Amino acid sequence: SYYQGINFYNGGSIQATISNNGQALFKNSTNSATAFQVQNATGASVLLVDTTSTSANGNTVNYLTYPGFESGSVTNASAGWAGVGLTLLQNTNKVHTFNGLYSAQVNTTGVNQGLTTSSFNTAPPTATTYLVSFYAKVSTSTMASTLFTVQSTDGTTHTCSPAAGITIDSNGFQRLFCQLPATTGTMTALQITQNDSTTRTIYIDGVQ
Repeated sequence: SYYQGINFYNGGSIQATISNNGQALFKNSTNSATAFQVQNATGASVLLVDTTSTSANGNTVNYLTYPGFESGSVTNASAGWAGVGLTLLQNTNKVHTFNGLYSAQVNTTGVNQGLTTSSFNTAPPTATTYLVSFYAKVSTSTMASTLFTVQSTDGTTHTCSPAAGITIDSNGFQRLFCQLPATTGTMTALQITQNDSTTRTIYIDGVQ
């Protein structure tokens, strides 16, 4: 038999798609701790996909709505991400993607350029320190980990930079992280910029 593909709808929205070449997409109408499961004969889950961004004890593990640049805007920080001092691009080349299909492409020409978001899936608690991590690589040459500055805004600004000793290059993504000082209000924006004036292309993915 020959099929053009199958779409499953709920209220006019596609919930699942199986294409005629075997590609499959499943999309819950709301995030769920049991969004996708594979169970054994006794009903025990052997594969479980949780799309709620929460840990087993219910704590939020990622407050960002668009951490992987798979969806959302690249020109509007409240609906995704936006450039800081530059035009942010969505990279579609898998070679420059850590996870999924896309990453952020940041073409810098000066200091304090990068990307920012003000889209959070839930309001981050106040008076809390936050560990911010992300994956980065450059198109050519190298970049020191300390040349990144992470900044949060909550009425005032707080900054941190990843520890020294990690070299970012074109061979693959490196995970970088730093801890922001305790917030004094509710975080309303998060940005990642370079703190030197070098012209380079940086790919960023998996922000958390």
